[in-house]
Amino acid sequence: NAPIVQSPHDGKTIYLAGNVVFKSTDFGKSWEQISPDLTTNDVAKQKDAGGPIAFENSTAEYHTTITAIAESPLQEGLIWVGTDDGNLQVTHDAGKNWTNVIKNISGLAPNSGVSHVEPSRTSAQVAYATFDRHMIDDFRPYVFKTTDGGKSWTNITANLPAKAYVQVVREDPKNTNLLYAGTELGLFASYRSE
Repeated sequence: NAPIVQSPHDGKTIYLAGNVVFKSTDFGKSWEQISPDLTTNDVAKQKDAGGPIAFENSTAEYHTTITAIAESPLQEGLIWVGTDDGNLQVTHDAGKNWTNVIKNISGLAPNSGVSHVEPSRTSAQVAYATFDRHMIDDFRPYVFKTTDGGKSWTNITANLPAKAYVQVVREDPKNTNLLYAGTELGLFASYRSE
């Protein structure tokens, strides 16, 4: 499930992620690596599964990989990356420098997998991040918002059902006061008044 997204600024630019981010400016004919390993690179989580007779590596066991990537629609080169092992990284200069902002999110347990990152259309400093912990028997939803480029985060999970772990949050493309959350229990909408 390697994330692959098109740049909102150039139709020929594509980003693809594994444990690092790759960028193509010619629609996939050539690629360059624009990040170091953005995961925890915890080798204890990269072992074969199954055994002792046969290993069962169906790729469901893979860990320390990037699961979410998105470029700001307002600022070219402002790219967000989330990993399945609990890192949330951002670059403001198209990959020259990366900052892990996960420590700025309070109330979130370590190693929480990032299911989605949504840069806002209202401000380059605004983004949303969702976290999925159901693989470790925590089915609660986790939705956070930053208004300062990741320096601080607010929990906006609000009244989502207790077992509705979130796969994705999206800002409506026309009405930025409307958010959608795709959860295990269905689709939810939130209307903000501003």
